[in-house]
Amino acid sequence: MSRVKIYTLLASTAAAGCCVLIALGGAVCFMGAAKAIPDWPTTFGGITPPSEPGAFVEYLHRVGAVVVGLLVLALAVTGLLWFRSRHWLLVPPLLALVLLAVVSTIGALVVLGSVSPVIAAVDLASALMVLSLVVTAALAGRFFQRNPDGIAHLAFRDSFSRLALGSGIALYVVLFTGLSVGNPAPGNCLGLPLWGGYPLTAGRVEWLRTAHLLLSGATSVLVVSLVVTAWIKRRTERRELLLANSAGALFVTSLVAGELAAAGGFPWSLLAIRVCATVLLWVVFTALVIREGLKAAVPEGERAGLFSPTEEKPDSSPNL
Repeated sequence: MSRVKIYTLLASTAAAGCCVLIALGGAVCFMGAAKAIPDWPTTFGGITPPSEPGAFVEYLHRVGAVVVGLLVLALAVTGLLWFRSRHWLLVPPLLALVLLAVVSTIGALVVLGSVSPVIAAVDLASALMVLSLVVTAALAGRFFQRNPDGIAHLAFRDSFSRLALGSGIALYVVLFTGLSVGNPAPGNCLGLPLWGGYPLTAGRVEWLRTAHLLLSGATSVLVVSLVVTAWIKRRTERRELLLANSAGALFVTSLVAGELAAAGGFPWSLLAIRVCATVLLWVVFTALVIREGLKAAVPEGERAGLFSPTEEKPDSSPNL
């Protein structure tokens, strides 16, 4: 197996682990279990899983953080040893490793003390960026499998690729700012802002929440525009069309699940659907933006099957 294939497999595994980890973090949030285990890094002075549901989910979240940390560390070491001249394979895992340290530090502060809503927003922003970075590493690995001698750089040259980029940035801001200016818990846990369940009142905080809702509304318009534009400009590109449609479906799923949860007293089942849909939504947006950017960097006549696993070109990297 070639080194690029090993790297791509490792990055894909790390990305899957990040998805599970962020989803568990959302569950810890809506279950109110952030302080269910009073000590850190041990669990009630040991390493045995607790039996209480909230504490058990927090325990899984900690174990997941260790696993993901090791995977990202392995990915970073792989990049340093094998791909120092390929920045797209070297830089993303190194940045992800730094951000994971930030996330872990904030997690310890939450358990041992308390953090402000702004710091909590920084924690979520860092976690989402870690996920984007490892997804980017996986897609870059796939790119170099198909183009062993290619030079990767992002280029957004048409309206659809720029719309995907703008929609992704808007979604990112909406998601991480929700912890600082969004609805009260559990409505402020990972997910799109809730329009129902919380009446607006006068005051600075409510003005911020109103602005957050308006930004969410604008993001909704961007996502709808993205899906429509995909059917117009990417109708013949099956994977891009699938990603755009998936983004629209997951956006609606997250929004509807959140509103139903708010109307029904926030049952954990609906909140779990909301969190999982939001995590997958962020993965899909990251994949769409990176694919569009890398594809634009390749001459039009060479774009067919750029990330396709079929008919692979010979890989010039050394075999192991």
